[in-house]
Amino acid sequence: MRKELEEYFREILKSDATEDKEGALSWRMSCYDSGQDIVNYVENNHFPLKHKTVLDSACAWGSHILSFGAAGAEVFCADLNDHCYDKLQDFAKQQKISLKIKQANCETLPFDDCSFDLILGLELIEHIESPQKYAFEVSRLLRKGGICIVTTPSRWKSVYWGEPHYNIKGLTLLPFVTQRFVATHIFRKKYPFPITRQYNTASAVMQPFLNAGLSGTSKINGIIAKKTKNIPLLNNIAKELLWDFIVFEKK
Repeated sequence: MRKELEEYFREILKSDATEDKEGALSWRMSCYDSGQDIVNYVENNHFPLKHKTVLDSACAWGSHILSFGAAGAEVFCADLNDHCYDKLQDFAKQQKISLKIKQANCETLPFDDCSFDLILGLELIEHIESPQKYAFEVSRLLRKGGICIVTTPSRWKSVYWGEPHYNIKGLTLLPFVTQRFVATHIFRKKYPFPITRQYNTASAVMQPFLNAGLSGTSKINGIIAKKTKNIPLLNNIAKELLWDFIVFEKK
């Protein structure tokens, strides 16, 4: 489906106002690829996705959730903004994917209690007004045994790799309240959405979800995981400061 999705996004971008169309295409396709990585993680560590119900609670252009639809899940998505969802719906039908879309705030989602086996909260909580409200929504919507996967930038990982919204290395060494000013006024970078918070530790990310009755575990991948897997102390530090994603479970 990847080739078809790239063609779909190229067509959508023809009428998009963005100047960097190739950059926008690359970003949307990278979201599909990262969605596929999450699909593989879930199926290897939790449960097969076929016939499971999956919600992307802030889906943007829908790249992530289509990976889950291709794996046989019944997929739902929500977002505050309408990212050409009539066309996305048509594309999903062409790919024989069951996709239902709602335009909604992630803190008050229009779905029944215990509706989902898996909820995605990807690059979301650093933008919203109340992670606590969102966490209670996740807890309400998950079935027993269901999981929620959350990603949000690690401040300390961003020092080296670059603050992901502005793509500036070292920016996160500055106090959070000054970062937007430096990025926009000195480096002349643009980012259209509010950034309401930044996380120093995985524990801080987890706390609202623990308050909502979920259990949480931070995960690391790649070279960091390989280098630290046989050294428990370093592995625990990496999970706390350099996490890739966090998995919450409703028991």
